[in-house]
Amino acid sequence: MYAAEIERFVADAFAETRPGRVGVVPLPADGTEQFAILAESAGDLAGERRLAREIRMAVTREYGANPAVVRICARGSLPVTSSGKLDRAALRRAAAPGPADREAVR
Repeated sequence: MYAAEIERFVADAFAETRPGRVGVVPLPADGTEQFAILAESAGDLAGERRLAREIRMAVTREYGANPAVVRICARGSLPVTSSGKLDRAALRRAAAPGPADREAVR
């Protein structure tokens, strides 16, 4: 899995996401490769559950890999570095599955 390729795919395929604000990060797993997709919404969050489902299905269909987590985030909420790039370490921490993840967008 190449994170940058999936990020471009999601940003290109879904106009509801903000360009440059889609992050794919690996998740800790027991012998399997798992990953999360976090994407900022280009608008409001009204259709976030639908969008998350559509992203999950499209990525699974295109790459044969099912994301463990798909989260649609409010505009401007993904962590960035001082140079404006996505902060991948902070994204990994934000995407880590936990009790709140049961309520997360999937």
